[in-house]
Amino acid sequence: MKKELLIQIKSLKNELQKEGFIIDGVFGSAIKRDDFNDIDLLYHLSEEFFSKYSGFRGFNRLEEIKAYLQSRLGREIDLASIDNLSNTAKKYILKEVVYV
Repeated sequence: MKKELLIQIKSLKNELQKEGFIIDGVFGSAIKRDDFNDIDLLYHLSEEFFSKYSGFRGFNRLEEIKAYLQSRLGREIDLASIDNLSNTAKKYILKEVVYV
């Protein structure tokens, strides 16, 4: 993974965590290869997010954040909530995450 990309993601993490969206790390092809199409981000939401965006507003805000990340990083973004990973996903994803 390119160092510049990690720097960008860390900057976005600092920006978005103010509203309760916390990027934990990156996994998948973006950390394995130089030629990757998308960026897989592991994230979690704090209580602050839930207090600001209840119900469907939360779903809408997540879509807005995803679109924002795509525009800033110039790649398709896949979001995976650390709180909703299956046991199989945890087994494979958590061991390869590059935490930011």
